[in-house]
Amino acid sequence: SIISPLPYIHKFAGGNPPSHFILSGSHDVTFPYHLTDLVFREYDRYHIQYRKKVLPVGHFTFRYTPFNYLAFYLILKHFRTTL
Repeated sequence: SIISPLPYIHKFAGGNPPSHFILSGSHDVTFPYHLTDLVFREYDRYHIQYRKKVLPVGHFTFRYTPFNYLAFYLILKHFRTTL
């Protein structure tokens, strides 16, 4: 549980909720999607605002074109709308 985000998600609850963006791959073997789904459920449980985008790729696929450009675009779009 040390490297799992689940025990720490509750710390984002309360106060002014920051806008979180979660980019995930549905075919990820490094962080399987069922674990990502647990993260989404924890965010919902604590009523933390977040945006999610799930792409049909794996963890290491994000380093290849065109997925790296798509990931960069999505992250940049998130920053532009939240900052």
